[in-house]
Amino acid sequence: MATQTENLKVVHFEHKELLVRVDFFKSELDIFEKMLEEVCIDNNLTDIRIAIEHFQNQFLLHRHRLMNIKHDVNKSESAIARKLMDNMSVVNKVEIVKSEGDLRSAINTFDYLFTELKREFKLFLKKVYLTKQ
Repeated sequence: MATQTENLKVVHFEHKELLVRVDFFKSELDIFEKMLEEVCIDNNLTDIRIAIEHFQNQFLLHRHRLMNIKHDVNKSESAIARKLMDNMSVVNKVEIVKSEGDLRSAINTFDYLFTELKREFKLFLKKVYLTKQ
């Protein structure tokens, strides 16, 4: 049981790490949304308004995805806690490893897509601020 408990502690640590990453991404989204608000206040050109709406939608979708990832991590964490509290002699390690692989994959996919969105948003900001000059 000690080895299984140690494995669960490693998974618990990975959950904490994933939640820190989720919080970091949320903070970045907060910053980008504030920047987008400033662009919105300063501009009323149609093509810029269309791009603003695009980024608002993307930020909303990314925030929703982060909420789903956080929910999945918390759900997995609760399942681990239940297993430890029930003092089960056999912990379904395969189930936990699969779940952790899915969570890691979800956050890595999110990271990739979010990096692309940030690149696109920064290009948009350059365009907006170069146009103003």
